[in-house]
Amino acid sequence: MSPSADEGKKIAEKGAAAIQNVVDKAEEVADQARRAGKENYLIAGEALRQFNLKFLQLARENSEATFEFLTDIVNAKDIQAAAELWTKHAQRQQELWSRQAREMTNLGQTMASQSMDSVSQNVGQTLRAVKS
Repeated sequence: MSPSADEGKKIAEKGAAAIQNVVDKAEEVADQARRAGKENYLIAGEALRQFNLKFLQLARENSEATFEFLTDIVNAKDIQAAAELWTKHAQRQQELWSRQAREMTNLGQTMASQSMDSVSQNVGQTLRAVKS
């Protein structure tokens, strides 16, 4: 081979190596992004499961309170006792709903924080992989 052919071959090999390096880096970044997406999906799924469990727990509490109230009303001796039960039940329900609203708010904030932490961490890792 002539000197210019050898130089051309070396340049082509360098170019091919550089292209392969870019392809390898792109595959690494894509794999990192795929793993991050999967992790975020799993975190969101767990958060939704926790939310649904809490919602069912609160629905059960409300149902039990309603049935307890109805049982008390049916057993009331007179209208005055029924009115007192009704007032007492309304106060309990207000307290119950206030507590439940706080619990759901706290759960929502925790879920949002966990999700954002995961997204932030995964974006940071992906960006570091792109830069390296």
